[in-house]
Amino acid sequence: MVGMPAHVDIPHYRWAFNEKKRKYVEYRIDFWLGDGSIYVQKYARYSQLHIFHSKIRSLYRRVPEFPPKKLRNNESSFIEIRRKDLSEYLRNIVQREDLGHSLLNFFGYETLNGVRGNLAMEWVHILGSIMSNMTMYKILSFYFNSRIFLL
Repeated sequence: MVGMPAHVDIPHYRWAFNEKKRKYVEYRIDFWLGDGSIYVQKYARYSQLHIFHSKIRSLYRRVPEFPPKKLRNNESSFIEIRRKDLSEYLRNIVQREDLGHSLLNFFGYETLNGVRGNLAMEWVHILGSIMSNMTMYKILSFYFNSRIFLL
């Protein structure tokens, strides 16, 4: 990614229930730039991440391999292995300049001040570096595609 380095991690997962009371796994995805001045967190199911993968695969030739699906395997050891594999997959995405902005889109932040795609990511990097140099204000809020970030 352009400018300040981006980082992504899936530190853990949680169990959730759908409207029919069926249990499923959600993975917590943490995304931050440089020193953490811009930080986004999202919970996502494996199926949502697979949709994300399918979308970027339709747009780009070389995309990192997506971890395989194993049906109906909710054992803790399997889920932990999948968590690590998904985390590695997302790290490979953010390391690529041509794919990194796609992860912001996945989080729902396609634009910044009306700017789309890679240019929006450059704006994020610029804002992040400005913010990291501000020592007077520890907490600032920015509207980012109609959502507030606390920095």
